[in-house]
Amino acid sequence: MRSAAIILAAGGSSRLGQPKQLVAVDGAPLLVRSVRAAFDAGLWPVVVVVGHEADRMRHHLRALPVLIADNPRWSGGMASSVVAGLKTAKSFSASLPGVVIAACDQPRLCPAHFQTLLDTASATRASVVASRYAGRPGVPAWFSCQWFDALGQLAGDEGARSILRHVVASDLAACDFPELEFDIDTPDDLARLAAAVPPDAEMSKRSPDPS
Repeated sequence: MRSAAIILAAGGSSRLGQPKQLVAVDGAPLLVRSVRAAFDAGLWPVVVVVGHEADRMRHHLRALPVLIADNPRWSGGMASSVVAGLKTAKSFSASLPGVVIAACDQPRLCPAHFQTLLDTASATRASVVASRYAGRPGVPAWFSCQWFDALGQLAGDEGARSILRHVVASDLAACDFPELEFDIDTPDDLARLAAAVPPDAEMSKRSPDPS
C-alpha cells in the first residue's frame, strides 16, 4: 500500500516578502518541484495544503493530479495545515499505512529523499522516519498510521516537529540529509540560492541508502 504525501504550502512567507512556494528553481516553483518529487517517489495521494494566496497556488497546481486542502486558519500556525492535510488524505483513503509530511521551501529536496524515507520505513520497525539535519530530526518525515490521532490533534505553530521531539528512540529512524538544512525564509536565503550549486546536484548522484 502506498503512503500519502502532505505538502504544506499555506504560509504567508512574511520574512521573505513574497510567497516562498512560488520561488523558481530550475524554471519551476518550489511548490511544483515538491509535488513532482512526491509523485516520482511513488507517494499517493499527494495532498497540498493551501491558505495564503490560495488561488495563485491552485493556478500553479492546475496540471497536477493533487488533492487540495484549504486551510482558512493558516495564519494561526503550521499545525492547522497538518490537521487539514491529514483530514483530506484520510478522506481519500481510510486505510493509508502512513503519510510523509513535507514543506515546499527546501530547494534541494528531490525524489530520492522521499524514496529513502520510504525504504527506511520498510526496512525497519520504526513508526516515524525523519530527515536529519542541523543535529535534529525534521521534515520531510514519514509517520505510520499509528500517529494519525496525534497528528490530527496538533495545535500551534510547530506542526509535526513537536511530535518528532518526543518520539522515543526505538520508534524513530533518521536519514541524514544535511543538504535539506537549507530552506528559503529570507531575502538572504534567495541570494544564497542564486549563488549555490544546482539544488539536485548532490542527491541525484546518491542512491537511496536507508540507515
